[in-house]
Amino acid sequence: MNEVIQKVIDGKSKEAHDAMYGSNIKCRVVVVGLDRKDINGRKGSIHHWDEDKGKFCVGLDTKKSRDCDVHFFKPENLDVVTSAQSVKKDGKLAANFIVSITGVTTQGGDDVGCQFSLEKSDVTKLQSAHSRSNGLQEFREERDALAQRLMKEQEEQRKEEERLEKEEEEDRKRRAELRAKKRAEKELKKEEQRQRREKEFKLKQMQAQMEWERKQAEEMREVKTMLYKVMFTQQFARAYQAYFHAWADDGGSVEDFDDFKKEFKEDLSEQFEELFELDELDEILEEIFEKTDEAFKEMLLKDRLEDDKKHAEVLGVSHDVDKRTLQKTYRKLALQYHPDKWSANSAHGMSKKEAEEHFKSIRSSYDHLMANFDE
Repeated sequence: MNEVIQKVIDGKSKEAHDAMYGSNIKCRVVVVGLDRKDINGRKGSIHHWDEDKGKFCVGLDTKKSRDCDVHFFKPENLDVVTSAQSVKKDGKLAANFIVSITGVTTQGGDDVGCQFSLEKSDVTKLQSAHSRSNGLQEFREERDALAQRLMKEQEEQRKEEERLEKEEEEDRKRRAELRAKKRAEKELKKEEQRQRREKEFKLKQMQAQMEWERKQAEEMREVKTMLYKVMFTQQFARAYQAYFHAWADDGGSVEDFDDFKKEFKEDLSEQFEELFELDELDEILEEIFEKTDEAFKEMLLKDRLEDDKKHAEVLGVSHDVDKRTLQKTYRKLALQYHPDKWSANSAHGMSKKEAEEHFKSIRSSYDHLMANFDE
């Protein structure tokens, strides 16, 4: 194998390489042409030729160290010139030799050596140069140009990595904000569901109580008296009051009040049709309605008035503002607080986020008050 490498470095540079290498060149090889996937393609160094086996003893590289995994290979399964390869501008593959040198000098009683990669194309150029100094000068110039190009490529790669890292960081922040928003929405939904379940539970309790009383009333159908009627009137009144408050909390309005009473009446008639005649039940309910209608309507109107006042305060108008004034005021405030109109010198002195939130409040209040004119 030393003879093969010697042919690569002979010529005008032969004497210089002989002086550097001496006779201790260790050739690097790569395993080729084997079916074993765990061996084929691995690199290593030739240790010696085994005459008895007719094979080269080769130390293959492992992840932990070099030349330590010893195997024997036939010459046809070793490629001594492609320990490393690179593609040149002419499209051809140039062979690299990894050369180990021992005994270059002695330091403190120990032999000092070195290892380097030698390209065949560089040796060929050195051989064909007018002089050794010219060849070395050209080699240095090409080496420096290559180094600068590599530094430029590394800098571009570094900038690209920084750009990708920045984009990834922005994506992480966006995903974190999205997760936080979803968690908040989920918590809000859970709270709404809890409140709804609580209301449903209370209504079911009332219904269960009324059902029990209805069953008790069935046993006393024959002895039903005015006192019995009064008792049910009180129970119906309490149930009606509970239904009303639940309905009002869910957004009931004065305009829908009659429909609410009708629905309550139908529901009650269906539950107690066996206990009361329809005209008896109507008489009881009409008595309840007569006593509560005025107070309930006043309560609904009061709730609406309070809502109107809150929204009117946001817009800076009175709760009984006319439609034209309301529209004019809204357009003025919208122009003042609209996020697209915001600037650092805005008269309201708010940040862009604060102005955006205030604009949402203005628009919500405007929609609420305008609904009064839609009716």
